[in-house]
Amino acid sequence: MKAVFAPDLFSGSRPVWKPVSPSLGEIVRGMDEFLPVDYLSFCEPPEQIGGLEINSNNIRLTSVSGCQIVLKRYSAAVNISELHKTLDLMAWLADEGLPVPKPLPFSNGNISISHAGGQWVLFPFVEGEYFSGSQEELDAAAETVGILASKLRDAPVSLRTTRECHHFTTQDNEAIEFVQKKRDLWGRTFGLDIAELLNNHWERAWGEWCRIRINPPDPGPKTLAHLDLHPFNILVKDGKIAALLDFDSCKMLPTGYALAFGALKQCRQAVARCGDPEMAGFFGSRYVEVLVAANPQAYWLTKYSCDLALAEVFRRIALIFRLNIESADTRWNMVLPVQIAHIAECKALFQSS
Repeated sequence: MKAVFAPDLFSGSRPVWKPVSPSLGEIVRGMDEFLPVDYLSFCEPPEQIGGLEINSNNIRLTSVSGCQIVLKRYSAAVNISELHKTLDLMAWLADEGLPVPKPLPFSNGNISISHAGGQWVLFPFVEGEYFSGSQEELDAAAETVGILASKLRDAPVSLRTTRECHHFTTQDNEAIEFVQKKRDLWGRTFGLDIAELLNNHWERAWGEWCRIRINPPDPGPKTLAHLDLHPFNILVKDGKIAALLDFDSCKMLPTGYALAFGALKQCRQAVARCGDPEMAGFFGSRYVEVLVAANPQAYWLTKYSCDLALAEVFRRIALIFRLNIESADTRWNMVLPVQIAHIAECKALFQSS
C-alpha cells in the first residue's frame, strides 16, 4: 500500500512543459487560420504537459511577442453541448471574480472548433506552480474552494451539467460485498499484488464501509460541484490561488462529497509536505474552519468531513472493483493502493468530525 501521507505524484510543485511530438506539432500548425492573429507565428515549438493525473491534452503556444495561450484537445466523441456548457460556466465564474481561466474565442468567433479528429478550445495561459500544501496555500485554497462551492450552488440552471454522481449505490455495495465474500477469488480477479494489498488492509476497509453505509453522513444539498480539486488542478503564485482547473470534472451531486474529498487531497499534501503525520488533525480542522468561514452554508462539514471523504473514496474503490469484476479491466488498479491509504488518512485528518 502507498504509505499513509507519503509524498506522491502530486508532490511535485512545478509544471514541466516539453516540445510536442512532430506529428502533434503538425496538427497544431495546421490550425493557424483559426488562431488569434498574434499566434500565427510561434517563437518556439508548441509545448505539452502530461503524465498520470495531468491533462496531457493541454498544449502551450508562445507568440513572437512572448504572449502565451493554452490549446486544449478533446476527443471527437465529446458531447458538444456539455462542452459548451462547461466553457460557459468557466466564463461565468471568471466574470464572478473566481480565479478560473476564461475561454478565448478562435479567430472565427467560435468557442470551440473541430480539427484533425478532435475538438479544440483556447484558454489564457496562467503562470503558477502546483499547490504544494504550505500553510499559506492551504488557507488560500480552503477559502477559494468555499467561495467556489457557493458560486456553483447559485450558478444559473442553463450552466448546470446533466452529468451526475451517486454514492452508496446498489452496484457499489454489490462490488464491495463481492470482495468481502469471495476472498478465494482475489488473486484471479485482481492479480496477486492487489490480492496481497487486500489481505493486508481489508478488515479495516470493510469495517469502515459497513459503518458509513449503515449510518451515511449528511452530504448537504445536491448542487453543481467540482469533484476533482487535487493539487494539480490548483495553480498558486506567491501563496495565492492563481487558477482552479479541470471544470470538466463538475457534476451534479450533494456538495459535501466533493468538498470533503477535495479537502482530503489538499490536506494530505500539506501533511506530506511537512513530513509529520501528527499534524494531520491540525491541517484537517484548519482547512474545514477556513472553508466554512468563507461558505457558512457548508457548516455540516465540521461534523461529517471524515465520513463524506470516505464515501467518495469508497465510490472510487468500488468503481475499480467493478471494472475488474465485470470486464477484467485492470487499468486503474495502480491507484487502488492510494485509495486504500486514503481510508486511514481520512480518519487522521478529520478525526474530530
